Amino acid sequence: MNQKDTFKKIDIFSEDKGIIISSHNIHTEGDRITLFGEDFELISHQTIVEVIGYFEDGVILMHGLITLSTSSQLNITIVSTDKKRERRNYLKVKTKQKINILRAFAMGNSNKSMIVHETVLTRDLSLGGICFFSNRTFFINQKLLFDFNFLKARFVAEGLVLRKERQNYRTDYRYKYACKFINLNSEHQRVLCEYVYKIQIDAHKRMKALQEDLNL
Repeated sequence: MNQKDTFKKIDIFSEDKGIIISSHNIHTEGDRITLFGEDFELISHQTIVEVIGYFEDGVILMHGLITLSTSSQLNITIVSTDKKRERRNYLKVKTKQKINILRAFAMGNSNKSMIVHETVLTRDLSLGGICFFSNRTFFINQKLLFDFNFLKARFVAEGLVLRKERQNYRTDYRYKYACKFINLNSEHQRVLCEYVYKIQIDAHKRMKALQEDLNL
């Protein structure tokens, strides 16, 4: 693996359990990655796992072969690598979750906000942001506070409105908004990542099952 960038974090993803190992203490040498930490889940030798690498400006998906697994160290040999995704191109998944917007901040004033408690319908979600439908009027560059309690208790995320579109009469909502997340901590990134990739894998499994049924 010829990678000039420096990993900020690496997650190990399991189809059954989601993200099972996460580490910021990383050593790379060629195609080999070593993670250091505490209380790592043990993984069988020679198991192929999905590896998610985070950079300052994006994320990359890899598959790796486990060569050493202890409670404090994980050695991985990378066998395949997807192209690096910049933040604006983070993988998005379609969602139909209803969530609450708790607060909306005054334009240009991050210290002044009003209580909203508006229930909105999500359209898609990624590590970089959210798209949702609402009947409430928000403004470009306005900061909103989202409640992601369905993912994790007390998970509140800040988002900045980037786009606003008026919807036609066929929908139940007047507006569609696109927001980017700001100031997400590493734990919230982990939770979002686990959810996004679980949705993607579930969709892949359904498509694979459908193809197998059609081939019968």
